[in-house]
Amino acid sequence: MSLFSWTGFTDFGPIGTYLLDQAFMAILATIVGELTLALGYRINHRHLKKLTQDLAQYQKLSDNAEKMGDHAAFEAINREGNDVWGRLFFFKIALSAAALWPIFFALSWLQSRYTDLDLRVPGTAFGLNYVVVFLVFYVVSRLVFSRVSRKLPFFRTVLGMVEADAAHSDAAPRTQR
Repeated sequence: MSLFSWTGFTDFGPIGTYLLDQAFMAILATIVGELTLALGYRINHRHLKKLTQDLAQYQKLSDNAEKMGDHAAFEAINREGNDVWGRLFFFKIALSAAALWPIFFALSWLQSRYTDLDLRVPGTAFGLNYVVVFLVFYVVSRLVFSRVSRKLPFFRTVLGMVEADAAHSDAAPRTQR
């Protein structure tokens, strides 16, 4: 039943084994998700940079058309700029979602083993099911990983790329007019 039955970690009792499985799955989901996110960023780095540069260019052109009072050019440039902004926005959403896909596999594995087990909250009649316990471990795992990742060579390199791109970006977020 336990993920750790083959390692000899069976002396923790059912609740200890349950919590150990939860922690291990949260750590695994965090690492696999962050690795996927980092690889996705590295692979699509040039495309992201091009979209960001295009957006900055459309912002400059739009500002110039507005200063010159050319409403037709302003509208046309904004339509094109909005298209680039939309592609950049959804690209970033998809990239962010890359870190979350392992959660569903971890929860599926946990469901197959711990559906009927609830941890009772002391002093209440409430219980925490495997999803709630996993999410608590997952949030803690993400917080710890965010601090540790800066010390890992691959992740340090990718974080450096992200920070450099943010520092050199001319495209400041703006609202539509």
